[in-house]
Amino acid sequence: MSLLTSLENIAGVEYATDKETTCLSYALTQSPNLFLFPLKKPDYVAYPQTTDQVAAIMRLANRTKTPVLIRGAGSSSMSGNVCLEGGILIDMKHMDNILEINEENMVVVAEGGCSCNQILRECYNKGLLLPLGPEWQAAPQIGASINTNATGHYINKTGRLGDAVVGLEVVLPTGDVVTLGSGAYKWGAHYHRYTGISDLIGLFINAGGAMGVVTKVALRLKN
Repeated sequence: MSLLTSLENIAGVEYATDKETTCLSYALTQSPNLFLFPLKKPDYVAYPQTTDQVAAIMRLANRTKTPVLIRGAGSSSMSGNVCLEGGILIDMKHMDNILEINEENMVVVAEGGCSCNQILRECYNKGLLLPLGPEWQAAPQIGASINTNATGHYINKTGRLGDAVVGLEVVLPTGDVVTLGSGAYKWGAHYHRYTGISDLIGLFINAGGAMGVVTKVALRLKN
């Protein structure tokens, strides 16, 4: 079975492709210096809609020793979203839902492909604020922002985005899925980052996607 067929079986025929025109569109970067950041395209592009699909793609890539790159909104200016080694590019754009805004615990839970601006807007409509003044023109996805520990205005007062994280769901390179923070308890909820053990969430903040695919994020809000 070809790698493309396997991806189609996982994500659906409409959500996996090796078309030249599609793959070439993912070779573009915002960097103006193509001598430092040459155009490189993936061999395949997949558009998962669920965590299970992301996990299955990672297991496939791990089994076939195929390089994987996770792409957010493509707003990086440093070519962190370009497949320098080809392989599979996972576009998270279909995992873009806000799953919960818990006004009592003051926590928002969103999928990794959700726009940061969407989170800010929906929380603001409920009188809640993400403690980060964004300086983004293009709106990055929240998973990518975790992977770069996004900065913004007022960070000397509120800290960087990683300081607001109270929970993560991550698909590891092996395809295993882990839930971190107090949301890992079946009887619990996302309200606290630390659970009596080492700060495992810190492994994935500012990791550039090298440690796994962030599929869900829980963030502390302020009013």
